[in-house]
Amino acid sequence: MEMTLLLISFIFHGISFIVIFLLYQKLKSATEAESQFEKRISEVEDLFNSYLLELKDENKKFLGLLTHLDHLHQDEADDTDRATYKEKQAKVREHVNVQSDEIKTDEESFQYERQALLRKAEKPVENNSLEKVQVKDKIDTPSIESQIMHLYSSGASIEEIAKKFNRGNTEVELIVKFNSLNERINT
Repeated sequence: MEMTLLLISFIFHGISFIVIFLLYQKLKSATEAESQFEKRISEVEDLFNSYLLELKDENKKFLGLLTHLDHLHQDEADDTDRATYKEKQAKVREHVNVQSDEIKTDEESFQYERQALLRKAEKPVENNSLEKVQVKDKIDTPSIESQIMHLYSSGASIEEIAKKFNRGNTEVELIVKFNSLNERINT
């Protein structure tokens, strides 16, 4: 009788140790997950802070440009020589035309991609019969973020991408970092 009670006691002690060990492992994994979460939060906060600082710098530059343009406008109003005024107007128009040409080329590339997708939808199937696929969904233009990530993954530098989309280097860099961070979190 004493032997069976002693055996039952050892079994209960063994089960107790196993349960305590399992609870310890769960607690350890929860604290590790919490520390990783806090680390990610601090990374995101740092990214936001750097983004805000970049925005402040760009705003200061923009305000400086606006005040410079105001001074130029006031000088032009006082200036009796209208030829210089017209030259400056031509330069501004030329700059706007270059910007609109870039927008047109982006629209043309989107149209080309759209046509390629429609052609793919009408490809012949294996049994050589042509099936038409009806495209009912509206094809939206890709977001700027996806265009930036596409260019970055194809090997374009951050400066090139920033110039193409008329964005700041830091903004493009943050978009790339956010998307890569999201990809790491999702995997």
